[in-house]
This record gives sequence, C-alpha cells and structure tokens, in this order.
Amino acid sequence: MTDPAPEAGKVKRIRHTPRVLLQACDRVGRPLDGAPVIEAHASVHDDEASRAALEAALSEKYGVQYAAIRAMSRLRGRRSPGSVVVRLEAITD
Repeated sequence: MTDPAPEAGKVKRIRHTPRVLLQACDRVGRPLDGAPVIEAHASVHDDEASRAALEAALSEKYGVQYAAIRAMSRLRGRRSPGSVVVRLEAITD
C-alpha cells in the first residue's frame, strides 16, 4: 500500500495504464545497481474501506509520528486525507 494523492501524476498514469515496472532505488529515486526489475499490475482503490485500512496500517507502523503529520495537515486546512491505496500484484509468466 502506498499513500499518493488522488490527482497525483502517478495515480493518473496507473488509472490509464496499470502495467508498472518496479525496481529498488535510493532515497532520491536512482535505481540501485543490479536491482532486479519486476513487472506488476497496479490498481487504485479510493473507497472508504481501503482508506481506513491504509490509515490503520500507517498509524500502527508510525504511531505518534503519523498522528503528528496528520495533525499538521489538518492545521494547514486539509480536511480529508486525500489519499488513495495503490495495490501491486507481480505479473508471473
């Protein structure tokens, strides 16, 4: 699961063409030497149940840090989480 905004470019591209390639990268997006490339099918889920599962997973993993980020977002005037869930399924031959 991931947490992009519903109108982010990657979400629009996935809605249009769900075939994606995945490869491990560093923190700025440069592919790691020798990292395998995996072909996958991506699907975007923006229903309430998917968002609730995302919220629960992020809260469990990051605890107080995630709560602080969400509070700052609300202080900035962002009313809804503005998130979608992107599910990836590897394509196997």
